[in-house]
Amino acid sequence: MNLHWIPLLIALIIHLAIDIVVYRKLKHKKGLPRWVAPVYAVLSALLYVPLAFAIAFVRHPSDSLFRLSMYLFLVFYGIQGPKMVAFLIYSITYLRCVSARAKRMARSIAGIAFVALVAMVAYAAFVTPYTIEVKHITISSPHLPAAFDGYRIVQFSDAHVGTYGTDTTFVSEYVDSINAQHPDLICFTGDMVNRHAAEAAPFVKPFSRLHAPDGMVAIQGNHDYKEYYPWACAQQWQSDSLRLISLQRSMGFTVCHDSAFAIRRQSDSIVVVGLRNFLPPHWKIPQNLRRE
Repeated sequence: MNLHWIPLLIALIIHLAIDIVVYRKLKHKKGLPRWVAPVYAVLSALLYVPLAFAIAFVRHPSDSLFRLSMYLFLVFYGIQGPKMVAFLIYSITYLRCVSARAKRMARSIAGIAFVALVAMVAYAAFVTPYTIEVKHITISSPHLPAAFDGYRIVQFSDAHVGTYGTDTTFVSEYVDSINAQHPDLICFTGDMVNRHAAEAAPFVKPFSRLHAPDGMVAIQGNHDYKEYYPWACAQQWQSDSLRLISLQRSMGFTVCHDSAFAIRRQSDSIVVVGLRNFLPPHWKIPQNLRRE
């Protein structure tokens, strides 16, 4: 069994256990209409249908089916996750040591928590991917050379361009926002794609508009190693990995794999170091794709 599925299996068992407990409580709850428990059981069971499809499609070669599987996962966990939190809060009402007032408050908080968390998941899924937030952080260090006082670095990550298909509108706005910061150096810290290099091809043009006097440097994240795609063989995976590096270089990035280079100002310098991810490939970047 693939170890990646163990956390999902554990979570699934927990969710099933909660649904069974809630169903039994509703079934034996005095004063409730008899139809409440069966309706809850049917609605809860229906939630496992999108989960089954999500699991079936998550490693499918089709990008459309992969994106569908991600949304189906969101449907399941967007409801089951808040339900679990609400259940834990509501469980306080079954403690004998808790006062009647506290129990009423727990019931109210459980309901509010469920609605609020579902709304947060929906916001994160459908609003956040199209939201640009710029944070300015000032770093002070006695070790910083005087020539680099006021040096501006833009750091961004998790572009996941495959999420947008071939629509470059949002990424173009993202690029404009970065350029508006007038950075001296741009650092991209991983996850350019979701699963494979082809996702990045439509975005070479907008990313190539990024500009910084000292260049653009990138490292690769876990998605850039493309372990979520059903590769036919190791050679195919390696070839696609090298293609992604080539596409990132076409954008203007220097991709660092356990490498470093110095940026000089007069007689002072700082060193930029790029390390590989926690699951490094067992091959090296060809010389023609390294920083010259």
